[in-house]
Amino acid sequence: MGTNFRRTMLLVGACMLSALCAWGQAHTSLPNAPLEVAVDFQAMRANTVPGANFWTQGGGVQANARITRHWGLSADFSGQHTGTMPGSSAGLDLITVLFGPRYTLTLPHRRFRIYGQALGGAAHGSNSVFPHSQGTTSSASGVAMLVGGGVDYPISRHLAVRALDAAWLRTTFLNGTTTVQNNLRLGAGLVFRF
Repeated sequence: MGTNFRRTMLLVGACMLSALCAWGQAHTSLPNAPLEVAVDFQAMRANTVPGANFWTQGGGVQANARITRHWGLSADFSGQHTGTMPGSSAGLDLITVLFGPRYTLTLPHRRFRIYGQALGGAAHGSNSVFPHSQGTTSSASGVAMLVGGGVDYPISRHLAVRALDAAWLRTTFLNGTTTVQNNLRLGAGLVFRF
């Protein structure tokens, strides 16, 4: 992974997390916890060109700062890994950094909370093979977009279980054809509410 990319993503992430924490502390009167931080295990179904499917494993951290009762601003940092892809001796390490709006709804007379979100940002792949017109490279960066949602089940005022997080993740890495990858990302974990 390039040093400049790492520094930029760390700076963006640190600034966003600082802003989310400051905002959450300043708006404690909002209902349903103004700041939530989730930590989850993730599995992602991806594919190679010409189309062999494989699974990666990893994890992520998501932060959501409420702006209104239902709307919030989310940040999603995740990492995925597989040792080998089908038909290749290469693996894949994938890092995504995404930001965007989230809509959350608590179901009437139920404890479940559901959310939907549309996030955009950057992705970086490494320890793999990315074909291009001049040959191949072992790492690549591109744009990423995530659309999905999930279900949280509150256990207490400050803790919830993320029963399911499901999303379509689209990345734009060099692949010798369309430079587009469509992935299914699934996750579950814990949500800490402040």
